[in-house]
Amino acid sequence: MLTLTQLCPTILENARQLHLSLTAEERCRSRLHCHSDEGESLYLKLPRGIILQPGDRLRGTSRSSNRHSGFLSPN
Repeated sequence: MLTLTQLCPTILENARQLHLSLTAEERCRSRLHCHSDEGESLYLKLPRGIILQPGDRLRGTSRSSNRHSGFLSPN
């Protein structure tokens, strides 16, 4: 499972790209188990109070310490 932990202002080079389609209710949650559009199991563990917007970029690391990022798709 991949954990996304923070907003990322820029695209990370050499990062694996995943896309998320979240409802408005899901974008308001800072803790959420979900799946990317590609089928990857994800856990959002964001700072409290963040409301995600379509087009936001997220980043985090997996246990293997590889760089990953996710993009929110409009929904």
